[in-house]
Amino acid sequence: MIARLRPIALGLALAAAAPLAAQAPLATYTPERDRRCAAVVAIMAGQMPDDQRAGVAAGLSYFLGRWEAATGKRFEDALTPEYLLETAGSILTYNMECGARMQAFGVRMQTWGEALKKAGEAAK
Repeated sequence: MIARLRPIALGLALAAAAPLAAQAPLATYTPERDRRCAAVVAIMAGQMPDDQRAGVAAGLSYFLGRWEAATGKRFEDALTPEYLLETAGSILTYNMECGARMQAFGVRMQTWGEALKKAGEAAK
């Protein structure tokens, strides 16, 4: 089953091209949607070479952190093997949203980092 998911990385890459303006406000994403995206990212990471997992790990941490903060539960209890297999069966349904959300978060992090760098340079 998991072997059939190799094209998912391409699907998520294509999702990254989704317009950021189409993103819903962060508060509209439910804990279940965050859990689902964490599962999608975990599945995708499992299909990638080791040297390409760093960026995906950041996305996984983002979704898991949101889920834990909203539910007060541990992520290990959320991403069971059964849940991952269930999600894998519908991964194409979720990859557009999850990929676009990962991209939007990455853009926000990059913008913030650049602002901090400029502030640091101005303070010299």
